[in-house]
Amino acid sequence: MSTTWTFIGILAGREIAINYLLNKGKLKTSYKLIAKDFAKVSIGLAISIFIVYLIQFIKTI
Repeated sequence: MSTTWTFIGILAGREIAINYLLNKGKLKTSYKLIAKDFAKVSIGLAISIFIVYLIQFIKTI
Protein backbone atom coordinates (compact mmCIF):
# COMPACT_ATOMS: atom_id res chain seq x y z
CA MET A 1 0.00 0.00 0.00
CA SER A 2 2.92 2.35 0.58
CA THR A 3 3.84 2.19 -3.11
CA THR A 4 0.31 3.31 -3.95
CA TRP A 5 0.67 6.40 -1.75
CA THR A 6 4.09 7.11 -3.25
CA PHE A 7 2.68 6.83 -6.76
CA ILE A 8 -0.22 9.15 -5.89
CA GLY A 9 2.26 11.66 -4.45
CA ILE A 10 4.36 11.56 -7.60
CA LEU A 11 1.27 12.04 -9.76
CA ALA A 12 0.11 14.94 -7.60
CA GLY A 13 3.49 16.66 -7.83
CA ARG A 14 3.58 16.14 -11.58
CA GLU A 15 0.07 17.55 -11.95
CA ILE A 16 0.95 20.66 -9.93
CA ALA A 17 4.19 21.21 -11.88
CA ILE A 18 2.60 20.83 -15.30
CA ASN A 19 -0.39 22.98 -14.41
CA TYR A 20 1.86 25.64 -12.88
CA LEU A 21 4.07 25.80 -15.96
CA LEU A 22 1.16 25.96 -18.38
CA ASN A 23 -1.33 28.15 -16.50
CA LYS A 24 0.77 30.29 -14.11
CA GLY A 25 -1.43 30.80 -11.10
CA LYS A 26 -4.51 28.75 -11.93
CA LEU A 27 -3.82 25.88 -9.58
CA LYS A 28 -7.39 25.41 -8.35
CA THR A 29 -8.16 22.82 -11.02
CA SER A 30 -5.10 20.75 -10.19
CA TYR A 31 -5.88 20.87 -6.47
CA LYS A 32 -9.40 19.62 -7.23
CA LEU A 33 -7.98 16.73 -9.25
CA ILE A 34 -5.53 15.89 -6.48
CA ALA A 35 -8.32 15.95 -3.89
CA LYS A 36 -10.40 13.58 -6.04
CA ASP A 37 -7.45 11.21 -6.44
CA PHE A 38 -6.79 11.28 -2.70
CA ALA A 39 -10.46 10.56 -1.99
CA LYS A 40 -10.46 7.60 -4.38
CA VAL A 41 -7.33 6.13 -2.82
CA SER A 42 -8.74 6.62 0.68
CA ILE A 43 -11.98 4.88 -0.30
CA GLY A 44 -9.97 2.02 -1.78
CA LEU A 45 -7.98 1.72 1.44
CA ALA A 46 -11.15 1.68 3.55
CA ILE A 47 -12.72 -0.99 1.34
CA SER A 48 -9.63 -3.19 1.45
CA ILE A 49 -9.47 -2.96 5.25
CA PHE A 50 -13.17 -3.80 5.45
CA ILE A 51 -12.65 -6.87 3.25
CA VAL A 52 -9.79 -8.09 5.45
CA TYR A 53 -11.92 -7.77 8.58
CA LEU A 54 -14.81 -9.47 6.81
CA ILE A 55 -12.62 -12.42 5.82
CA GLN A 56 -11.31 -12.73 9.39
CA PHE A 57 -14.88 -12.65 10.71
CA ILE A 58 -16.03 -15.35 8.27
CA LYS A 59 -13.06 -17.55 9.23
CA THR A 60 -14.06 -17.51 12.88
CA ILE A 61 -17.64 -18.61 12.17
